[in-house]
Amino acid sequence: MKKAFRRYFVLLLTVTTPLLLSSCNLFESDSDTASNYDIWVSPDGDDANSGSSDSPFKTIQRAQQKAREIADSRINITVNLKEGVYRLDETLTFDANDSPQNGFMVTYKSQDGADAHLYGSKQIDNWTLCDAGKNIYCANAKGLDSRQLYINGERATRARTGDYPGGFWPYYGYNSASPANSDPGGILFIPVQKMDSSLDPNWPDPNTWRNIENIEAVSLPQWKMQRVPLKSITSYPNYNNTHISAVDEILFYIHEITIDVSDDGYLNYDLSKTGLITLQDPAWTNSNLYLDKDKTATNMWSFFRVAFFENAYEFLDEKGEWYLDKSQDTVYYIPQDGQDMTTATAEMPFLQKLITVTGSQSEPVKNLRFQNLNFAYATWMTPSTNIGYVADQSGNLVVDTTYNYNSIGHVQYVQETPGNIELEYVNGVMFDGNIFEHMGAVALHFGTGTQNSVIRSNLFEDISSSAIWLGGVQQEDYAPNSAQITQNNTISNNLIRHVGQEYYDVAGIYVGFSTNTVIDHNTIMYTPWSAIAMGWGWGLLDPGINLGLSTATPYMWGVHTDYTPNSDNKITNNRTYSTLEQLWDGGGVYTTGYQGSSAENALLIEGNVFSDKNPNRGGNTVYSDGMSRHINVKNNVMYNNPQAKAFFGTDITLNDPFYIQYAIFSLMNDVGYGYDTGGCRTYGDIAYDGNFWHYDQFFNICPFTYDGTSYPTALSYSGNQKIATNIPDAQIIANDAGVTSRPSSIPASRWITPSKVITLN
Repeated sequence: MKKAFRRYFVLLLTVTTPLLLSSCNLFESDSDTASNYDIWVSPDGDDANSGSSDSPFKTIQRAQQKAREIADSRINITVNLKEGVYRLDETLTFDANDSPQNGFMVTYKSQDGADAHLYGSKQIDNWTLCDAGKNIYCANAKGLDSRQLYINGERATRARTGDYPGGFWPYYGYNSASPANSDPGGILFIPVQKMDSSLDPNWPDPNTWRNIENIEAVSLPQWKMQRVPLKSITSYPNYNNTHISAVDEILFYIHEITIDVSDDGYLNYDLSKTGLITLQDPAWTNSNLYLDKDKTATNMWSFFRVAFFENAYEFLDEKGEWYLDKSQDTVYYIPQDGQDMTTATAEMPFLQKLITVTGSQSEPVKNLRFQNLNFAYATWMTPSTNIGYVADQSGNLVVDTTYNYNSIGHVQYVQETPGNIELEYVNGVMFDGNIFEHMGAVALHFGTGTQNSVIRSNLFEDISSSAIWLGGVQQEDYAPNSAQITQNNTISNNLIRHVGQEYYDVAGIYVGFSTNTVIDHNTIMYTPWSAIAMGWGWGLLDPGINLGLSTATPYMWGVHTDYTPNSDNKITNNRTYSTLEQLWDGGGVYTTGYQGSSAENALLIEGNVFSDKNPNRGGNTVYSDGMSRHINVKNNVMYNNPQAKAFFGTDITLNDPFYIQYAIFSLMNDVGYGYDTGGCRTYGDIAYDGNFWHYDQFFNICPFTYDGTSYPTALSYSGNQKIATNIPDAQIIANDAGVTSRPSSIPASRWITPSKVITLN
């Protein structure tokens, strides 16, 4: 009753004369009209103040409380943040109570010309030299737990081994001769001494590693990434390897072979005398769901090689590396050249979400704007648990404990990587002119039920996962009601650089299931996989029989008679540069599943410029993967995107005791992979019109025929040209691609984009 009376009273005051408002001193607005009201916040303010410009609040939460008190009024409300750092001790949470009524807007913004920073970190100070021989400094970690440390605004490297360390071989515990004697498997190891420059000499025998359960084994199979925490280490003879001689698949055919190269000065290795690293579940099991039918050998999508180990004190051997010993509440760091730890600024993120905006189907959050703010320093700790980080694809994760073996390389039910700023069931929400940096998950995640919202003119830089995520891949996303559908949203004029810094399998912009999404005039640079990815399901969630994966069977993910929401989406006038920096089998734009129900509502990919794909990682510039259908690819420019090759890890040398098992993968590194267009088990109904490119062929990596139809079907080509023959016309398209203007809130020195001048290499 009191709340209803208060709202009625505020509404009454709002519609009476400005003189009455002034005399009551209820609104201390700097605006000239009664339809706008300003609230002020300053790091030097006081929550006991009035919230005026001269008497600002100290916390954003107090300003939010004030805004809620008047949100029912017929006014626009602006919460102005004065210059400074706002350290958040807890997540800022918004819900339907924050929605203004009657079509008005509530805006949280920097004061004009100010620089307001929202941090989810604490500073680490009082560094001392703890190991003079290795130049390792240490400091009290203040009870924090984090996966990131930033020194002078730059991401430090979590201590890790070199790439593809020798002497490690994952195996899967299945004893084909005696299934009852199978075990959970793990990583076999033989401690490798320094033989020559091809081996990393800087990390010691695994038996010397401490805090074992905090160490992660990392694998990078094709388009996936897996981070699996260790459980235990047992060395020979305490571990007696009884399984290696029993298995019979190609990678296990050696039957206790001894590699003897002692004449060349190397050691002898008896492969029956190995140690064993066990790993935590469910992460380890979920990393190996794609074994062969006898569960004795892996394919390229399981944990088939150790790319590196991460997060141990013993791995501290390079400048810029750090390690957090939680058992001692101590953080260690080796400074870069020129860094003085007595004056350096060290930030350790601890907050996992800076902001959440959560509505409901019946009451979405409406009409909120976040403008000209700097969001920085947030972490995400789930990968440090026994769930680990096991990617299915595009940051969609395998986390459950009930999956069964499959050979298609994907699971039906996944969990999305969360956002450090996360929204769900919102309508008319805008992020405009902000900076997002130093984030430990997805920077900005708009989930299920996002409608009529805008992400415009922001800078995203140094993000652990994707910069922007829109829509989801759950049942409520691919078969939504009117409240659940993600529709009528715009992502425009954003500059995105250096995403996927920690999780390599992600795209700069990821869109699940959506209708009328516009991705326009963005510049996306330096992505570890694809620049833009759209869709989900490989046809298994689309109507009819769609076998978009090589061993898929009809209706294995259920019978779907209705089309998904994917329709009328547009990817236009974007600029992508330097994709596939870490993984392979992706590209500038990646799609999967139906992108419409017909040519009339097909996905439009038009006016984009895609260049400088990694020459060492194979992929397709415009990649229409499993059962991609109904796409129009028009007037795009593609250049300096060499075919490249498959990549199964660095080549193996004879120094590795497991040389024979891995030699086949070194040979596969020479396989050419990808063109400007292509896909695997693509459906078709794709039109290519007026594009400028190098390759006019469709790279059909896995053609197939089903029920008399050969796929892909109905690929049409019209007016496409080799770019080298007509650079001037291609240059006209390039001139209009990418970001169009720099918002005044972002410094010119940070609005760095690739040249739009086409230069063929």
